[in-house]
Amino acid sequence: MIHGILVATGKGLKTRFKTLNRAVTFLLVSVLWSFFIWSDTLTALKSIASVFTSFSITSFLQNFGSLGLDTGEWIVFLAALLILFAYDALKDCFDSLFASSAPAARVLVCGVLAVSVLLFGMYGIGFEAEEFIYSRF
Repeated sequence: MIHGILVATGKGLKTRFKTLNRAVTFLLVSVLWSFFIWSDTLTALKSIASVFTSFSITSFLQNFGSLGLDTGEWIVFLAALLILFAYDALKDCFDSLFASSAPAARVLVCGVLAVSVLLFGMYGIGFEAEEFIYSRF
């Protein structure tokens, strides 16, 4: 709900700086995720505070390659990132193409996307449903 409020607020500002609005929204949502990840509020606040007190850009850059991803996961990550950027760049073209297509084609596209989410939605071997972030609510 907070994420939706932040996105709506960012869209409602109607400033010329869409990239800045998106960046601020992303940063605020990322900070607020700390409260979902950690088991208690104090730990979440300590985690957020550590970004401002003990963060080291050189340490971050030196350890960036060791984020726990193997080669296959990096390929999936970069492919997904490329797809997102391509869609964002060609969004108007895709929207007009989708709107002008036949209803059966729209249902087919939505069905393929839904099946893709069902097949690839729980990524990774050894996925445990108990570890899902919303299971604590």
